[in-house]
Amino acid sequence: MSRLNCPGAAGILLLASTLALAGGPALSVDEAVDRALRSGEIDARVQGVEEALGRLQQKRAWPSAVVTYDRQHILDRNGSPGFAQDLLKLEQPLVAAGLRAGRTMAGEGGVEVAQRELAMTRNKKILEVRKAFARVLEAQRVVEIYGHSRVHIRTAQEIIRARVRAGESSRYENVRIELADAQERDQATAAVVDRTRAVSEMASAMGVSLPPDTVVTGTLPGPLFFDPDDSAEPRSIATAPGAPDRAGPVAKRPARGATEEALARRPEVALELWRVRQAEMDERVAKAEMRPQFAIGLGYMGFDQSGMASQSGYNAIVSVSLPWSERRRGEMATARARTRAAEYSRTATTARVTAEIEGSRQNLQAASARLHEVLSRQQTKVDEMVSIAETSYRAGLHSLLELLDAYRLERDFQIARVRAQGALQQALEEYCHAVGVPPIAILARSRDARTK
Repeated sequence: MSRLNCPGAAGILLLASTLALAGGPALSVDEAVDRALRSGEIDARVQGVEEALGRLQQKRAWPSAVVTYDRQHILDRNGSPGFAQDLLKLEQPLVAAGLRAGRTMAGEGGVEVAQRELAMTRNKKILEVRKAFARVLEAQRVVEIYGHSRVHIRTAQEIIRARVRAGESSRYENVRIELADAQERDQATAAVVDRTRAVSEMASAMGVSLPPDTVVTGTLPGPLFFDPDDSAEPRSIATAPGAPDRAGPVAKRPARGATEEALARRPEVALELWRVRQAEMDERVAKAEMRPQFAIGLGYMGFDQSGMASQSGYNAIVSVSLPWSERRRGEMATARARTRAAEYSRTATTARVTAEIEGSRQNLQAASARLHEVLSRQQTKVDEMVSIAETSYRAGLHSLLELLDAYRLERDFQIARVRAQGALQQALEEYCHAVGVPPIAILARSRDARTK
């Protein structure tokens, strides 16, 4: 069974007897990404980008920071699977377009545009990989739950069959348990298919080939504690009346200035701001070319004895050039139009990113509330139901089928909890992408606030 390891995570253990997954070489995250880095196609793309920027650096004498890439760290310093080297997915034509634009822009503007676009592509790729990673974890948890549930049903099957042979149970109970086993088997098969699909999507997001039985280890945000609002007082659902000893995420409205800080971290907004400044600079240059140009010339003029000026004496000439031609006026109008277009584009991008931040915050809040509902209310009721069913079965007040029904309700609750945790993970990733902060930073900051 192949395995992708997530450093710093507790891990998910899948029982081979219940999952029926086998085969495939061992594969870690480092090995998977290193394989992608070493593939000829991807390495050629990255090398082509670096060589193109290197040639421009030598030609233009631009600072070395322009061509500096961090390709050494596969994971970030906190152990989160951020895949910092998503540069391997960046296409050389993207940089080439930015470099071509740089020929008409001042200084190293073309490289700056390319770098902003590379940052946007990298951020989107990180979001895609992390969301796919969460989907695989969620699917694996569901498969694991069905595996444990199959154990209960098979045990009940053996007991009922033995009772039927001994004449202590009716054939009705045997038919009931056979139908329950068939339904459970179909649902477990569907869960395995869903997990295989999730692994395929994760492999596509990473740009690597993974066997369908690859097992990803990691954790979903079950008992986590974080607050996206730095200025807000952290709180935990564990303090709610009747809540179990668990902490759930809380999403509050960002404080004043938090949205502006998030906008400043988004490369899209920074790129639009740079384009506005570049357009304003071009407009100022066009205005300067529209101004009258004065030229002063000095010469020597001499005088003869009669006081008449000779042709070889001093002289002064003042000329005024008026460049108000149709071409100049057209260039000025074009510069103004570009400035207005850049401002409109910046306004639209800022509005879109702001709406994305607010929408992701609301989604995170809804996912947090859903998990709060599951953990603080349904958990207690389900535990109580199973306890009563087990006690009644031991006392002979309920049948084995009734106990099995209680276990199946508990299984449905566990799946609902995993779904809620998966939705929370997806919402967390989208929110962190929107505000430009790694998820590990938010979780670490909230844990620090909790320990104070």
